[in-house]
Amino acid sequence: MRTLKICIVTARFPPFIGGVEIFAHELARGLANKGFKVEVHTSTNQDAPRIQYHDRMKVIRHKTLFEFFRAPINPAISMAVIKQIDMDIVHVVSSYPGISDFAAFLGRLVKKPVVLTHQFDLKSDYSSLLGKVLEVFYLLICYRLLAGCSKVIVATTKSYSENSSLLKRVPRKVVVIPNGVNTQRFRPDVDGKWVRAILNLPKDAKVILFVGRLVPFKGLEYLIKSISILLNNCMDVFLVIVGDGELRHKLVQLTQKLRVEGNVIFTGEVPHTLLPEYYAASDIFVLPSVSSPESFGIVLVEAMASGKPVISTDIPGPREVVLDGRTGLRVPPADSMRLASAIKMLLDNDKLRREMGCNGRLLAQNKYDWKKIVDQYILLYSSVLARQSNKTSS
Repeated sequence: MRTLKICIVTARFPPFIGGVEIFAHELARGLANKGFKVEVHTSTNQDAPRIQYHDRMKVIRHKTLFEFFRAPINPAISMAVIKQIDMDIVHVVSSYPGISDFAAFLGRLVKKPVVLTHQFDLKSDYSSLLGKVLEVFYLLICYRLLAGCSKVIVATTKSYSENSSLLKRVPRKVVVIPNGVNTQRFRPDVDGKWVRAILNLPKDAKVILFVGRLVPFKGLEYLIKSISILLNNCMDVFLVIVGDGELRHKLVQLTQKLRVEGNVIFTGEVPHTLLPEYYAASDIFVLPSVSSPESFGIVLVEAMASGKPVISTDIPGPREVVLDGRTGLRVPPADSMRLASAIKMLLDNDKLRREMGCNGRLLAQNKYDWKKIVDQYILLYSSVLARQSNKTSS
């Protein structure tokens, strides 16, 4: 039987850190380990070579012209698709204008089936008229092209697909396959003592962890305000914020305004290989996102795989990942008081934290382990190729 070739198109790829990038890397690696021929086309990164053979896959990085609203403008990624005459599937990761839509169009042009994994609705965090106009343009032109050229669109949760303004337009094309986690790397028995040591955390300190980009939709200001509420109620807690982004300066200023800077630690970006130790150093993980660009929350399943109870906001996507009362708690978005109450509930009950951590670990192993997710994508590819073959023969 001929080895199938999968061409993965993604705007960014590790060493760039983010949930979409982790997804693309883990999927590509999992497919390559299963014997597929995998070629990844992505943007350049100053810390990585242009062509790299890594984890049994080939990664080709194309020069980015510039960035616009935090998204790379890189038509060369898409143009590479048309040269892949021996590929069997074009797999487009997420929906970046000028990359994802064009790649899907070219894939269809060369009569190759296109699979799209829709990671989030592309929405501008900016309130400017230009930002709103671009959103409308993207919805009416770019996403219509992307969806029209895709054979199948994968949503990471059912709740997000039902609430997404984009996915609701193409319900017959949507299937649900969640994001995954490497349960061999993220485990409850990882030792996080050295992290507590380098962060100068008191030995018995209760530690709240956040991992992600410091951007508006993450809702970090509400998490910081909840820490202020807890400290004002004489709870000795520390918040560790792992990640970087455009809001870092404003968030640091907020900690100073609230006089909690001594209990909020900004680590900056941390290599993904070191994240298991940061989860291990925490007592609770919190994802306080407030809007639809947060469609799943890979960090939630990483925390659960690490045996930690989690708190998320009750928005489409994360609400499906966190089993309220079993693996963690859900709170309304943008509500610091309710978030502080949820954190206090867990910090006050060691037994509940342990039970939720154990439940989360089992859920991660049974539902979100990357080996299971890769197998679901392989079945999807087989289905798409079978339909393509039947259509061609008829």
